Amino acid sequence: MSSKMKGKKWSTDSRGHSRSDPSFDLLELSQLLRKEYTFVSNERNNLQKLNEKVVTASSRVFNTCYISREQRSHSERLISHGSADLLNCCNAFNRLECLHFVDAYKKLGSNEPQISELIAFVRKSPELLAKCLICLEKMRPELVENISQTILSSLYSNCILNEDKVFAMKLMKHLITAELSVIANPRRVLRYSWCAFSHIYRLFCDQILDAKPFLTAALYEPVMQLLAEDDLFLDIEPNRAAVRFAPSERIRHFGKEGTQLYYENLQKYRIWTINKLALFVTKFVDGIQNNIFCFPHSLSWIVRQLYASIVDNKNIEPREVAAICTDLLFGFFICPAILNPDLLGITDAHVSHISRFNLQQIAQIIQMLALSKWEQIDPKLEDLYSRIPKEGITKLLDHILEKRNDELPEEHNNLQLLNRYSVLISETELKNFIQFLNSMNFETEDEITKKMKDILEKIPENFITESTDKQNSSTMSENSPRNRRSILNRVTKKSKSNELQLNSNTSETTVGQNRGSDLQNMDVVSLVS
Repeated sequence: MSSKMKGKKWSTDSRGHSRSDPSFDLLELSQLLRKEYTFVSNERNNLQKLNEKVVTASSRVFNTCYISREQRSHSERLISHGSADLLNCCNAFNRLECLHFVDAYKKLGSNEPQISELIAFVRKSPELLAKCLICLEKMRPELVENISQTILSSLYSNCILNEDKVFAMKLMKHLITAELSVIANPRRVLRYSWCAFSHIYRLFCDQILDAKPFLTAALYEPVMQLLAEDDLFLDIEPNRAAVRFAPSERIRHFGKEGTQLYYENLQKYRIWTINKLALFVTKFVDGIQNNIFCFPHSLSWIVRQLYASIVDNKNIEPREVAAICTDLLFGFFICPAILNPDLLGITDAHVSHISRFNLQQIAQIIQMLALSKWEQIDPKLEDLYSRIPKEGITKLLDHILEKRNDELPEEHNNLQLLNRYSVLISETELKNFIQFLNSMNFETEDEITKKMKDILEKIPENFITESTDKQNSSTMSENSPRNRRSILNRVTKKSKSNELQLNSNTSETTVGQNRGSDLQNMDVVSLVS
């Protein structure tokens, strides 16, 4: 026994502890736990730093998007009003470059918690916003456009995040259900922007990020080909086309006016113009048809909701409903992009006045082709439209309506990678928006409206009644829906007069001047939502 004990050796560590000693096991465990704690703490600090960088970068994105949206609004205003307003727009651009984003409590003081609570509640209540907008249409229709822009640009932050985009889609669905599905002539209301839905939808088409890939893929090549050939106006009206030439050039191309040779050359020029337009329009149609697969899901969803809701109205024929959906697709989305490819970022090439006119011609032809399935084409223009295949255009609406996926995008995104905790809004817009909410008089009140009233009661009355409405009323009359002309109106009027010219001095959207004057303070309030 003693000999066996002598032959066995016990292992010890460097400090003389036996490995079979319980104290050694505790010491080793404590060392491992210390290493794990150091590793976890380091990883947690790294994640915290990364999150801080993400928050900082996302804040810069939201701020830059807000500024770019304001700059684009001023650009559209410059186009619509001409060079007479050039100096004011340049000053506004300079002020936008120096824009300051400040925390709300620095501007609102003790009112900040109540106002933040109100903004957060309204932002997450699209049904309530729809009721308020419909009520505003009856009370002050000239203010609907500015309030709609505040909702999309500030409350929903230009629909950068999926959550904001879903809120905007729900808002439009409630507007469709509560208003468009019950009125007698929804197409006329949409065409002339007499409802809140048309303003919201137009802004939504301009702001959603998934619209640009489709527009760029579908329109870039045909737009660049048209810009490369901008030497002549593609005017289908012979007499108007001849006037565009200088007198010497006119005689050289057509001969002496009033002669038989003059009219023969005019007819030849018209045939050449028709062939050229047919060639370009076919390229645009092919681009749209070949990229249907990347058409924005959000716009498809809205069109299907509108179609399903209005079809239930037995007083409207199905072909009229299809024409309304076509207006949404082409009159509000695709044709404005053809008209202004430079403003939407489809191309950064310069668009001359000749190219702009030719793009307007093509946009109107495509609009008429899209409606040809439900509306008769003018027989005098049959020689033009007969050269262009119509199936590629009408197939877009059929493709959208055939889909049965009516789920919102949020149902496909279980992981929200980025959240937004603030709302960027100028002080004047904030006061106008709160005053707008406070002025609502609903016929029937439910829990949502009562809760909004309860939150409004917490805000001091002097803050709500501090009115900037005088500034709005003096400027909004200029931008009222009756004075605005969209491509839909131009298509209707020109088709009745058998012309294909579009007004190059008319912009798709106009901006209230109070938004520009409000930037003189160079401060934007950042509310916690």
